[in-house]
Amino acid sequence: MIAVLTTVGTASLSGASQKENADAAKSRYYYYEGMRQDYEGHPDAAYECYKRAVALDSGNAEARYSLGVMRFGVRNSELLDDGEVSKSLSLMKRYVDKYPDDIDEGLLYGYMSGQQDTVGEDIRVMERLRQRHPERSAVLVYLSQAYAQKGETDKAIEVLNQYERNEGRSATLSLHKMSMLLEARDTVGAIREADALIASDPKEYSYRILKGNLYEVLNRRDSAETYYLQAQEMAPEASEPKMALMEIYRDRGDSTAYDNMVYQVLLTEDMEREAKTKLLAQYLQKLIDDKSDTGRGDYLFSVLESQYPHEPDVLNLSARYSAAKNDYGKAAEQISYALDMDPENVEYWQQLMYYNSNAGKPEEALKVYQRASNAVKLPTGMKLYGGMLLQNLKRYDEALDLYGKLIHEVDSGIDLNKKLDLKDLRRDITLDDLNFLSITFSSMGDIAYQMNDTVQSFRDYENALTLDPDNVLAANNYAYFTAVSGGDLQRAKELSEKSLRGENANNPTYLDTYAWILYLLGDYEKARETERKAIGIMEESGAPDKEAFEHYGDILLKTGDSENALVYWYKSLELDDTNKALKGKIDKLEKENRK
Repeated sequence: MIAVLTTVGTASLSGASQKENADAAKSRYYYYEGMRQDYEGHPDAAYECYKRAVALDSGNAEARYSLGVMRFGVRNSELLDDGEVSKSLSLMKRYVDKYPDDIDEGLLYGYMSGQQDTVGEDIRVMERLRQRHPERSAVLVYLSQAYAQKGETDKAIEVLNQYERNEGRSATLSLHKMSMLLEARDTVGAIREADALIASDPKEYSYRILKGNLYEVLNRRDSAETYYLQAQEMAPEASEPKMALMEIYRDRGDSTAYDNMVYQVLLTEDMEREAKTKLLAQYLQKLIDDKSDTGRGDYLFSVLESQYPHEPDVLNLSARYSAAKNDYGKAAEQISYALDMDPENVEYWQQLMYYNSNAGKPEEALKVYQRASNAVKLPTGMKLYGGMLLQNLKRYDEALDLYGKLIHEVDSGIDLNKKLDLKDLRRDITLDDLNFLSITFSSMGDIAYQMNDTVQSFRDYENALTLDPDNVLAANNYAYFTAVSGGDLQRAKELSEKSLRGENANNPTYLDTYAWILYLLGDYEKARETERKAIGIMEESGAPDKEAFEHYGDILLKTGDSENALVYWYKSLELDDTNKALKGKIDKLEKENRK
C-alpha cells in the first residue's frame, strides 16, 4: 500500500509540474506577443495578451507589470475606481521589487503610487532607487516631487541639493527650490537660495533678475527695483531687465520713467520685432483708452518705424494707431503700404475698406471691395459690408442683388419675396447662418423702405425677426418706419420696447425711436423723459443726431416749452441746414412768439 501510494503520488506531482511548466511557457509566449502587438500599435490586442499571460502564470512579473501599466491607459471607468487602481499597482509591484535596479519601471510605479496617495510607497521605491543609483538625476527629481507633495519640504530640498551636486547649479533648479520654500513660507530660505545662485556666478545678470522677481512676489518692490537696476547695469544691451523695470514704473505711476524704459526696450537688439510690436501696441492702446496725450506714443512709434520701416506688421500697427486717433486717411495710406507687401492678406483688405469708409470716402471703399474680390477669397462679413457700402451710396439695385446672392449662398431654397417659416429652411442650417440671414434681410428691409416699397420692407423685417428674434436693429428700424408711415403704433411700440432690452437699454438711437412713438401715441411726458435721456447720452458721447434734436423740439413744444423747442430745432439745423420743413416750423413758432 505504501509503495503503491508513493508511486501514485510521485506520478501526480510530476504531472502538475509539467502543466506548470507548460503554462509558464505559454505565459511567456503571450507576454512576448503582447510586446509585439504593443510595438505595432495595437494596444487592445496587447492588453488581452498580457491579461492571458498573467492568467496562465501569476508569477510572470514582466507580464504583471505590463498589464498593470496598460490598465491605467484603458478607457474603462470600471478600471479607474480605487479598487481597480490598487489592483493595477499591485500587478506592477512584484516586478519592481523583483528588479529593484530597473529605473524607468521603478520611477513609473513610484509616480503612479504617489498620484494615488499610496502611503509611503512612492518614497519607499524612489529612495531605494536613489541609494542604488545616486548619480541618476531623474530619480532625484521624482523623489523631490514626492517629498514636496507630502509637505516634507526639508527632505525635498535635500534631494534637490544632491541633484545640484550631480548636475551643477542652475537658475531653473534654484527657481524650483525657491518655489518650494515659498510654498512652505520659508522666505528666508528662498532669499538664501537666490543669493547662493548669484554667488555661483556674480557676472550673470539674469540671476539678479530672478532675485528681483522673488522680491516682487514678496511685495518688496523697492528691493526688486534695486536688483533689476543691477541687472541693467551689468547688461545694458539686454531687454529683460528693462522689461522688469517697466512693470515697476508702470505700477508706480511714474509715466516719465516708464516711457523712457519703453524707449530703451525698443532700441534693444535681443528682442524680436514681433515682441516689440506687441509691447508698443499695448502701450499705445493704454494711451488711447486713457485718452492721454498721444504725443508720447507718436515719438515711441517713430523709434520702431525707424528700425523696421518696411515690415507689414509694423505698418499694420501704425495704421491701427492712426485709426484709433481718428486719422482714417493716414490709416488707409499706411495699411496700403502693408497691402503692397502682403497682397493676399484679407485682414489688410478689410482694414483698407473700413478706413476709407470712415474717412468719408465710400466710393473709394467700394473700389477697395471690388479689387479685393478679384485678389482674395472674401469672408462673408466682408461681402455683407460691400452690400452696405452700395446701400449707403444709394445704389440700391446692386445692393439688393448682392444681398440676394449672399442669402442664396446660405440657403438656395429661400424665396426672397415670401414670408419665411423656419421649417422651410435647410435642415442643417446653423445658428450663425440664421444670424447672418437675419442681418441681411434687415438691410434689405431698410433699402425697400427707401425705395418706398413698405410691403416688401415690412416683410423683410418680419423675416429678419423670424430668423433671429433678438435682432434689435431690425426691431428698431421696423418700429420706426411703421410709426412714421402711419402704421400700427401699438405694434411699433412693442417692437421698440423689444429693441431696448438688456444691453441696449441705453442705446440713444433706439431711445429716440421709442420717444417718437410715445409722442405719436400722445404720451408726451414719457416721450419728453425718454428723448431727454437719448439726447444726454448722444451729447456725452460726442455724437449728436439732427433727427433726435428735431424730435426733442417737437416734443418740447407739445409739452408747452416753446423756448427750448426752438433751441433744439436750431441745434438740428446746425447739423443739417437743408431741412426746409424744419426751417418752416422755426419761422412759424418765432412769429407766434412775437405776437
